Amino acid sequence: MANRKSAPADKELLAPMWVVTFGDLISLLVTFFILLFAFSAVDVDKLRRVTGALTGSLGVMTPKQKKSKQSPFKLNVPSNVKTDLKGAESHPKRQELEERMSTAIQDPSVFDRKVDFSKMPDGYRIRMDGRHFFLPGGTRLKSTGRDVLLEVARFFKDEPVRIVIEAHTDSKTSDLVPGQDALTLTRKSAFEMAKFLGRETAWEPWRIGAAGLGAAVPIADNETEIGRRKNRRIEIQVIWDPDGKGHL
Repeated sequence: MANRKSAPADKELLAPMWVVTFGDLISLLVTFFILLFAFSAVDVDKLRRVTGALTGSLGVMTPKQKKSKQSPFKLNVPSNVKTDLKGAESHPKRQELEERMSTAIQDPSVFDRKVDFSKMPDGYRIRMDGRHFFLPGGTRLKSTGRDVLLEVARFFKDEPVRIVIEAHTDSKTSDLVPGQDALTLTRKSAFEMAKFLGRETAWEPWRIGAAGLGAAVPIADNETEIGRRKNRRIEIQVIWDPDGKGHL
């Protein structure tokens, strides 16, 4: 009998179900804001490389061998940039790669399309006008863009490097395509380039990555036509990877 009388008292000690649900909600909100704070401090270069690597590793590419015709482009190399790659000092192919790059840079018959060329901590960045690759607001690769990609593949094909293709645009190009935002457009453009490169070469998929960054990383003022033209660009990152560490 004593046990039966104590049962109601035990039930009164239990918390209502809505309190448990409310506590779970608060915990999720706290976790959400912690994640927001963490992502606000993400390094852009690291994000670019991770995005490109994942895209190349998870994307579907059907490589095949095909002889590429020369479609040169000019490398505009600053005088203070040396043609060496991080980690290449002890690699046997370093001298050969430097000599080939140095010869190609100085030969206008090999590289005749103007680009900007800069050094990164783990390789190089080749920056080109987006008009060589796509029409404004378009995602279909132009013949000039295909030629450039074939030349990139020919030049770096046998080198221990990975290629990450980035597509960028300005803040107004997406207005030309109803229903498409800048991020979606650049993602489609970058993937189109990576898919072409994978289809026309014998590279393993992990060697090719793609990232569309929309208008998030401008290099000029989007309030002027000249600035917007500079922001509509393609960047090809050549990442030195002698040990195949990019193979996830």
